[in-house]
Amino acid sequence: MKQIVCNTVFKLDPFSHGGSKRSVQIRELLTKAEVIFEDDSFALPKQGPLSRSFIWALRAVLFIYRHYPKKKIKTVSNYVNLIRYYSYRIPVIYDKYKNQDVVFVWENTKDRNLLYLLKAVGRHTV
Repeated sequence: MKQIVCNTVFKLDPFSHGGSKRSVQIRELLTKAEVIFEDDSFALPKQGPLSRSFIWALRAVLFIYRHYPKKKIKTVSNYVNLIRYYSYRIPVIYDKYKNQDVVFVWENTKDRNLLYLLKAVGRHTV
């Protein structure tokens, strides 16, 4: 059976705005279908030793080269920010889910880079 991982920035409130209502509806539908799901906020790891930071940065450069749309990087500062972003996110998401049969329910309108990482895991994203 597939694992469903939900990530949302909305509070679960059925009486609030559309994003919150949608999050509640998704959870209700999954519960009725008896599908096991988990909420994952993809919390960032604490800063480790310098050697680990260097390895994470190197992995981020390789990830950007393989998976990120080239024409989206317009400046050197954008590239440096992406390296910083992915060097923290890769250990939390990619390493955790890379060989699993996972469907991600992505309700995060603010973190577009996260979507590239979820797709790179090689699983479904809705």
